[in-house]
Amino acid sequence: MGRDVTPAAGYASAGTLRTLAVRINHDLRAQLDLIAQLNERSVTEEIRVALKSWVETTKSDPKTHLERLPPFALSGHDDAITLSRVT
Repeated sequence: MGRDVTPAAGYASAGTLRTLAVRINHDLRAQLDLIAQLNERSVTEEIRVALKSWVETTKSDPKTHLERLPPFALSGHDDAITLSRVT
């Protein structure tokens, strides 16, 4: 389960950020470390960028049937994604 944290220095505040622990194997971590180094970003930032891209791709894929889900609004900046229920 994630824990709430305040945004790190240099990040625009899109609300409270949540911590998510993900277990990955050594090979994937090594590749991620290399990509982060090449892009001059942290591993955390690389994961944020990848997740944001995946969410955007999934939202636009008609095979995902997102229309079946309750209405949510997705907003985000370059450093964070916010998913909030529309009421």
